[in-house]
Amino acid sequence: MVLAGPGSGKTYTIIHRIIYLLKTGTAAAEHILVVTFARDAADQMRQRFLFEAAREDQALSAEAGKVTFGTFHSIFYRLIRGHSAFKNCSVLSQEEKREMISSLVTPEMTAHIDSKNEFDEYISLLVSEIERGKIFQETRRSGFKTSIEPKEYHFVCNSYEILKNKKGKIDFSDMQLLCLELLKRERRILERWQKQFRFILVDEFQDINPLQFEILNLLAQPENNLFAVGDDDQSIYGFRGSSPEIMMGFRRYYPLSRVILLDVNFRSHALIYESCTHLIRHNSRLDKKICSGLDRGDAPQILCFKSQREQDNWIADTLIQIESSKQAAVLVRTHRQLERLLHAASKLLGKKPGQMGDLNMCKRKMIEDASALVRIMTSGLQSCERKDLIHLLKLCGISVSRSVLGLQIISFYRLIDTYKQVPWMHKELSLLVNDLQNASRMPPYAGMMFIVKKRQYRKHLHEKRWQGISSEKCDCMLDTMIAQLKGFSSWIEVEKRLDDINQTFSTECLCAAANIHLMTMHAAKGLEFDIVILPDLVEGITPNNKAGDMQEERRLMYVAMTRARERLIMTVPEEINGRKVSGSRFISEAGLTAAYC
Repeated sequence: MVLAGPGSGKTYTIIHRIIYLLKTGTAAAEHILVVTFARDAADQMRQRFLFEAAREDQALSAEAGKVTFGTFHSIFYRLIRGHSAFKNCSVLSQEEKREMISSLVTPEMTAHIDSKNEFDEYISLLVSEIERGKIFQETRRSGFKTSIEPKEYHFVCNSYEILKNKKGKIDFSDMQLLCLELLKRERRILERWQKQFRFILVDEFQDINPLQFEILNLLAQPENNLFAVGDDDQSIYGFRGSSPEIMMGFRRYYPLSRVILLDVNFRSHALIYESCTHLIRHNSRLDKKICSGLDRGDAPQILCFKSQREQDNWIADTLIQIESSKQAAVLVRTHRQLERLLHAASKLLGKKPGQMGDLNMCKRKMIEDASALVRIMTSGLQSCERKDLIHLLKLCGISVSRSVLGLQIISFYRLIDTYKQVPWMHKELSLLVNDLQNASRMPPYAGMMFIVKKRQYRKHLHEKRWQGISSEKCDCMLDTMIAQLKGFSSWIEVEKRLDDINQTFSTECLCAAANIHLMTMHAAKGLEFDIVILPDLVEGITPNNKAGDMQEERRLMYVAMTRARERLIMTVPEEINGRKVSGSRFISEAGLTAAYC
C-alpha cells in the first residue's frame, strides 16, 4: 500500500511502477490491470503511461498497449458480460437511474421544495442513499441510517427495485453483487481471471467500498500482487458507500504487505499545507507525517464580511483582477451556493478585457442552435416557428427554397411532401424528422447528445474556425452546454427554464475563458489551482448540517484546501438572509484566525 498525500505524485508512482514491472520482466503487459474510479481518470492515466513508457524505452511501446486500464464499472461488466445468466441484462446509466428514481417521487415528498435546484439536490441525495443502503445490505454491514425520511426512503427504494426488475435492468450495485456471486460460485471463471490479471494496481484506494474490495480480494488471490495507492484523508464519498476503514485496515487484511509513504507535497506552499495538516489531525486516521517541498509562500487568508452579498461582490471583483496566466477556483459545499455565485459572477466577469476572442460568438451560436432545437421539440414537428426551422436546417447543412418557407408556422411533414419529386432532398428531410422524433422521446440530456452525434454538430462547429478557440475548447463548451440539461425530465421543463440555463452556460463560458473555475468541493477532487477561494465558511454550510459524518466533512474541507498551490482565501459572512451565523469550526481547527475587512 502506498500512502500518497496531496500533490505527492501518486499518478507518477503508478505509471513508473508499471514501467518497472515491464522493464524488469517481472510481469507481462497483458497480465497487468490498472483500476480507477472514473473513466476520464483511466483514459488520462493510460495516455500518460503510453507517453512515459515510449520516452523511457522505445522497445516498451509495443508492449505498453497491452496493459489494461479501466474503471471498477468497466472491469466488473467485462467479467460478467460473457456469462449466459447475464445475456439479457441491461445496465442502467447514472442518468437513467436518476430519471427512474425521479419518476417515483410523489408531490407530497417534494412539497417543502421551492426550486428546481433544491429538487435536484433531493434527487441526488435519494440516488446516493439508495446506493449506500444497498451496499450496507449486500455486505451485511450494520449501522446504516438514511438522512431521508425513512418512509419516503423505503417507498422509493422498494418501488425502484420493482420498476427496475420489471424493465429487465440492473444498476451498478446489482452488477457488483452479480459479479461477486459469479466469482464465488464459478471456480473456473475466477481462476481464469486470476491468471489473466496477476498484477493489480488500484488508484484512489481510499474510495473503495466493501463490495468492490471483496471482488478485488478474490481476483488478487493467490499471488496477492496488489499495489494500492491512496490517502485515507481524502476519502469523501461515504454517500456512495466508500469506506476509508478498508485502507486503514490494509495491514490486517494483508499481514505480509509493505506500506510506503510518499511524504512530500509538491503542490502547496508550506504555510498552506501546514494549515491543512492542523485541520486533518482532528480526525481518526493513519499516522503519517507529510511536509511541503515548496517555500513558505503566503499564509492562508480568512476574511469576514457583514453579509453574504458583500462577500459575493468581493469574490467577483477579486476574480476580475486575477492575472490571466493564473488558474483560479471558487469551491463550494453545495450546488445551491454554486447557482448563487454563478449569478453574482456573471454581472462582473464580462467586464474582464482582452480575453474573449470569438468566444462570445461561439457561445451565442451554441445557445441559438440549442434554443431552436428545444422550441421545435416542445412545439412539435407539425407547427415549427419559421426562424427555428431555418436555423435547424442550416446547421444540418440542408438548404431549401425560401418560397416554401413563407408561413410563420410551418409543418415539417408538409415540407417533406413539398420535396416528394426531389428524391435526395425528400430522403434528407425524412432522416432529419426521424432523428428529431427519436430525440423527442428521450430525456432532454440524452436527446441533445443524440442529435449532436447524429447530425455531426461538433464537426459543424469546428468548421466555423473561431479565432483563438481550439476544437478542444469548442468541444468543452459544447459539453458544458449539454450538461445543463441533466436532471430535466421533459423538453417542456427545459423550455420553461431556457433563460436560466443559457445564463448559467454563458457565465461558465466566461469563467472558462478567464481561467476561473466555479465548482463543488467534491468536483474539485484530483484538480489543483494557483488560487483557491472557499466562500460561506459558516456552521451549517461547511460543515454541512445535513451531513451525518463530521470526519468526512473535515476530509472534504481538507481536499478543498489542498487544491491551492499559491494562495488560499477563505471567506466568512456574518449574516445570511438577515440571519446571524457562526464561523466554521474548521477555521480554528486549521490554526487560523479571521481578519475583518
